[in-house]
Amino acid sequence: METVPLSQYSLATFMTDKNNKLPQYTTLLPILFVKDLQTEKEFYLKLGFEISYEDFSELPNFIAIKYGDCIEFGLEKRDEFHASKAGQVLVWQIGVDDINKVLKICQDSGFPIFQPLQTHNYKSFSNQDLIIKTPNGYLVTFES
Repeated sequence: METVPLSQYSLATFMTDKNNKLPQYTTLLPILFVKDLQTEKEFYLKLGFEISYEDFSELPNFIAIKYGDCIEFGLEKRDEFHASKAGQVLVWQIGVDDINKVLKICQDSGFPIFQPLQTHNYKSFSNQDLIIKTPNGYLVTFES
């Protein structure tokens, strides 16, 4: 197996397997545990995401959310879930082409802003980010 230098990183291939012994990983579909499934669903819908799966007769405590072909994840209702732990377990980082549009949606929707819009200047690049807290306590960093 050959490792590709980070400077040549591509989403299509990070490592090559010349002997074809490794599987091709195609998708990451994390599932977030939530106490309030409906509120968390509405949070993502207001941000422009859509439902990719919702069938309460088959899976009464589960919804899948997606954005285009690049983001998909599940939300699963768990009564024992505690929002106070959510930000300690996972922080989403979602790239966006226009962070000001995200900021406006968040402000218009009354979403709690955990960290206001900030600009970061590094040696090789600069970016802007904004951190929002979801209704179930997860932190979502939007970055452009």
